Amino acid sequence: MKQHYSTFDPTIQKVLAKVENCLGWKLADIPPLPQWLGKSGRGILMGDAAHAMLPYLAHGAATSTKDGTALAECISRALRLDDIPKVLPAFQEIRKPRCEIIQAGSRANGDIWHLPDRSEQERCGCAMGGETGDSSDAESNSNH
Repeated sequence: MKQHYSTFDPTIQKVLAKVENCLGWKLADIPPLPQWLGKSGRGILMGDAAHAMLPYLAHGAATSTKDGTALAECISRALRLDDIPKVLPAFQEIRKPRCEIIQAGSRANGDIWHLPDRSEQERCGCAMGGETGDSSDAESNSNH
């Protein structure tokens, strides 16, 4: 890692000089699940169990937090314990489509970030300069 960043700003090199070891791990992704609600209707998945996502959109923790808030709101509408299975489908209906959009966006960002070189990025129209490849376009393009 230090070799890779050896030409970077001296401040970066000073920070990296403090690193004693570095662990690598594989990123895991799961496709959207057909449903989060258990067959009995009494349990539901949320957070990474429901929608683990790659880190290329920086939404993982926030998405799980929003799941907790939405689930709490749904459960608060149950008047009795027996009502919980009646409100859980609403949680899935509210959160699942949004989480699938975020998962897809994260995958798309990962694909772009890992394109092999600038010419490949320009070919797909996702270089920092946008479709024209003109770097002046980058500041006006909110997607970059």
